[in-house]
Amino acid sequence: MLLEAIDTKNQYESNLTKLQAATRGVKVVYTGSKDLEQRLTGRFYTHERIGRSMAIDIADRLTFQNIKRLRIIDPFCGDGRLICWLIEELFRQKKLSIFAVDITLWDCDEVSLKLAETSVLAALSKLVPPIQYSVKACAVDSFSKTLNFECSFDVCITNPPWETIRPDSRELSKLDEVAKDAYIALLKEKVLNLENAYPHAKPARKFSGWGTNLACCGIEASVRLVKDKGYFGIVAPATIFGDQVSAPLRTWLLTKNQVNTIHHYPAEARLFDGVDQAAVYFVGKKEGLANLNAFDNSQLDIIQHQEKPSEDIPPILNLNFEFLKSHDFAIGFTSSLGMSSAMPYLMKLPKLSDFESNQYGLIKLGRELDETGIAHKLRKTGDYRFIKGRQVKRFSFDDSESDFLNQEITPPVSANFLRIVWRDVARQSSVRRMIATLLPPGYVTGNSLNVLTVKAGYERLLNALLAVFNSAIFEALIRASISTNHLSVGAIRKIRVPDLTNEKFIAEIGQLVESFLHSPNSETAAEIEVGVARWYGLPDDIYLEMLDQLEMKAPDDVAEIRKILIGSPRNNTLLMPLIRNHYASNLSELDLTICRAVPPGGNWKDIPENVPSVRLENIRISFAEGKGSRSTYYGRLHPDRPAYTINTYFTRPGNGCHIHYDYAGGQHRTISQREAARLQSFPDSFEFKGSKTSIGTQIGNAVPPLLAYQVARHLGMVGQTVDLFAGAGGLGLGFRWAGWETLVGNELESSFAETYKDNVHHDVIVGDIRKSNVTEALLTKVEMIRNPEMPLCVLGGPPCQGFSTAGNKRSMEDDRNWLFRDYSGLLAALKPDVFVFENVTGLLNMEGGRVFSMVKEELGRHARRLIVWKLHSENYAIPQRRARIIIIGDNTGRVPEVPPPILTSLDVKDLVSDLHYPPSVRDALDDLPSLNPGQDGGDKGYRYKASTKYQEFMRGYISAAQYIDHFTR
Repeated sequence: MLLEAIDTKNQYESNLTKLQAATRGVKVVYTGSKDLEQRLTGRFYTHERIGRSMAIDIADRLTFQNIKRLRIIDPFCGDGRLICWLIEELFRQKKLSIFAVDITLWDCDEVSLKLAETSVLAALSKLVPPIQYSVKACAVDSFSKTLNFECSFDVCITNPPWETIRPDSRELSKLDEVAKDAYIALLKEKVLNLENAYPHAKPARKFSGWGTNLACCGIEASVRLVKDKGYFGIVAPATIFGDQVSAPLRTWLLTKNQVNTIHHYPAEARLFDGVDQAAVYFVGKKEGLANLNAFDNSQLDIIQHQEKPSEDIPPILNLNFEFLKSHDFAIGFTSSLGMSSAMPYLMKLPKLSDFESNQYGLIKLGRELDETGIAHKLRKTGDYRFIKGRQVKRFSFDDSESDFLNQEITPPVSANFLRIVWRDVARQSSVRRMIATLLPPGYVTGNSLNVLTVKAGYERLLNALLAVFNSAIFEALIRASISTNHLSVGAIRKIRVPDLTNEKFIAEIGQLVESFLHSPNSETAAEIEVGVARWYGLPDDIYLEMLDQLEMKAPDDVAEIRKILIGSPRNNTLLMPLIRNHYASNLSELDLTICRAVPPGGNWKDIPENVPSVRLENIRISFAEGKGSRSTYYGRLHPDRPAYTINTYFTRPGNGCHIHYDYAGGQHRTISQREAARLQSFPDSFEFKGSKTSIGTQIGNAVPPLLAYQVARHLGMVGQTVDLFAGAGGLGLGFRWAGWETLVGNELESSFAETYKDNVHHDVIVGDIRKSNVTEALLTKVEMIRNPEMPLCVLGGPPCQGFSTAGNKRSMEDDRNWLFRDYSGLLAALKPDVFVFENVTGLLNMEGGRVFSMVKEELGRHARRLIVWKLHSENYAIPQRRARIIIIGDNTGRVPEVPPPILTSLDVKDLVSDLHYPPSVRDALDDLPSLNPGQDGGDKGYRYKASTKYQEFMRGYISAAQYIDHFTR
C-alpha cells in the first residue's frame, strides 16, 4: 500500500485552486461564518489553552541523543503559533541550547504561511543567548508534499484541517450543471488521491460514496513525517476517536506508535471559532518496525479537561488496552473514573453481540422503519402507533402524540412482539445517555429508536435485560467507548454484559423490574441497580467508584444505592457479592477430629496416638525407620507464612499442608477451592468449571498465573501465544496479563477447556495432541490468524505427574512422560520466536538426570539457545512455596539468561539488597468468609474491605503490574 502511495505522488496535486475556479462567484453562508476556502481546507487555528499544553507535553518528552540539528515541522502551520509555543517551551526547559534547529512550515494558504514565517523568525530572534536556526516556509499541498518527506523530521507539531470531503447542497444549489459536475468530479479526484496515499485514514465505511476526512489524513501524514523514535503532537476533533468510520486510523495509530495519553477538551469550552465541537490533542513517539511490540499498550490515560481552565489537576480516566481493542479503539471521554478498577471484572464478560451469534441466538438488534418522509405515511387511526425517540423515557414511553401507520404500509414483524427500544440520539451532556424501555406489540419505531428482540420462549429475559441497559454500569461502559452523539446498534453490540443465561439473576432482577414498571419508586430503582451490579460481578467498593459520574448528575439516585450498599442490606441475595468456587469439602468424623488436633503450622506429629488411623500409624512407623519426616502430612497452614505447595488433593487433610490456618476461629476444615486458587494467585473473578474433583485437579496442577506473568514480562517482547497443555490456564493468563495475545489453546480434558475458555481465551481445541486431527486443526487455526510481524511464543507444560516427586511412579514407562516429544513436534511445525516449557523439579533428577538431558536435547532442536530457570513461587510475591522448572527456547537473542528478578524472600534479607517477606496465608485469605465443611460460601460476601495488596489484587482492584510494582519501590 505504501508503494501505491508513493506512485500516487506523481499525479497528486491540490484541487483547491480548481475548486475555487469552478465555484467562482458563489456566495454561500456557512455555520459560524465559514467561507468556502475555510471549509475546503478545514482551517481553524488552535486555541492557546490547547497549543501551549501540547508544546509543554512534547518538550517534556523530548530526549534525543547524538543529534546535532533538530528538525521540526508543522505541515499545516496556519499562522505558526504551534511552532512558536514549542520554541518558547524548549527554550524555557533549556533544551534548545544543545541543538541547531531547522524549522519547516507548510501550508496551502500563502497569506497565513507568510504570517507564520514572520512569527517563527521573530520568536527565534528573541532567544537569549541566541541559537543556530533555519526556517523554511513552503506554500504546498501538504498531503502531496508528505509523500516525498516521510521519516524526515524529529518532531512534528500540528493541527491538521478538520473537514469531511463531500459536496455541500448549499454550494451545489448555486452552480449551473456544468460547474456542478466539474465540482463533484474534482472532489472525487481529491478523495481518490487521498485514499491511495493514506490507506489507514480511509473510512471504514462511506455514506453515499463520501466520508474521507482531512483530519484523519492529516494525522496519518503527520505521523509518517516523523523519524523512527521521533515525536509528534497533533490536535484533532474528538470524533476521530469515537466514530466507527475512523476505526482503521485509530487502530494503526494506537498499536503501531507510542501514544499513552490523550487530552480531551469538551465542546462547551468553545476553543475554536465557528466550531462547536469537542477537541483532543495527543503526543506520541514514532516506532519503527523492529519495535512494534516493545511498547506496553496496557493502558491509555484520558485527561479530561473541564469547560473552564482550572488550577486543579484534571481527572484522568485509565482505559484498559484490551477494552479499547474490543471496541475498535473507540474512546468515550465522559466515563466514570472508576472504570479502570472495574476493568478486570468487566473484560471477562461477554459482549452483547455474543448472545446474538449462532452459539446462543437469544437476541436480535436492529431498526424498524426509516423516518424520512414519515409524516406522509401516518394517519389518525390504524392498527400500529408510530413512536419516535423523544417519546421514550427510561422504563416508560408517552404515546399521547402518536399517529398511526398507514394501513397500506406493511409493518415489520417485530412490531408484533414485546421488545426493548432505546433512543439513538444520546448527547454526552445528558444525565443518562441510554434511555430504554419496553415497547409492547402494536407499536412501530422509526430510526430515532433502535430495537432489541428476544428469541421466542425467552421473553422473561426482556425485563432483566432492560435493567442492564438502563443501569449505571452499562451507562459507564457506553461513556467509555462511545464519544459520538449516537448509540447505534453497532456500538451497543460491543458493550459488555453479564451472563444472559443466568436464570437466577434473570428471575430476581426481572421480578424487580416488573414491580417497578407497575409502581415506580426510588427504592426499587436502587435495588435494580445493585442487582445488576451483582450480576456483573462487581464488588461493592468497585461499583461505588463507578458511580462518580452519575452522582454529579443524579445525586439522589446514587444516594438510594448507597443506602443499600452501606446501610443494612435488604433480604435479597443479589445484594451480596458472589465469590466463585468458595466451597469447602465434606470431612469425615475422623478427619474433623484430626483437624481439631493440629495447631497452626503443625502436622501429623501433633495428633494424639489414641486417634484411630491406620495411615497415621504407618506414617509413624516410616518416620521411626528414618524414611523421611513427612512434615506436610496432615499439616495446618501457618497464618504468618506462605503455604506449602498446593497439590491436587488439597481437599484431603492427610495429603499435604491443607488444613485452614484459623484454629482460633474454629476453621477445622481443609481449604476451599477459592482459597486454594488464591494461594495459586488466581483472582476471584476466575471461575473454575467442572466437577469438584476436576476443579481440585485444575487448581493443583496449574502454574501460578502471577509467576507466569513475571516470566512473560521478563522475555523482553510482547506478541502472540499458542497455549498447549493449557489446563485451567495459569500460563496463558499470566502471559495475557503481560500483554500477549492468545491465538488458540489446546487441552485434552473438556472441563479444563471450559475453564480456560471462560477465563483466558474463547478458542480452545479440545483433544489429544498426539492425534493428527487435533494438531492439524491447531496448525490451521494459527496459520489463519497469526500476525507474522509479531513474535510468536508457544507455551506448554506437558502433564507432570510422571515426573513429580509426589508421584508413586517416576519412570519413562509412564506414557505421559513422552508428551514432550509431541510438544517438540509442534515446535517444529510452528517455528516460534520463543517457547516456554514448564514442569516440576522432579524432571531434573529423574533417572539420574538422563531424562532432563533428553528433554533439553529434543527442545534444543528448535532454538538457537536454551535457557533453564528454576523458580520458587515464594520469591515472586506469591503466598505459596512451589518450585518449577522453566525452559526457554529463544530464537530472538532478546531473552535474558538470568531469571526474573526476585521480589520476596523467606530469609527476609538477600545478600545484596533488602527484600520483602512473601505474602502470608493470612495476607491472602483473611477477607474470605468462614465456612463449615461441606459448605458453599459463594453468596456470603467478603468479611471486610481488602486489607492487603494481595487481597486487592485477588479482587481485581489492582492489576498484576500494580501489585508487582508494590514490591519494587
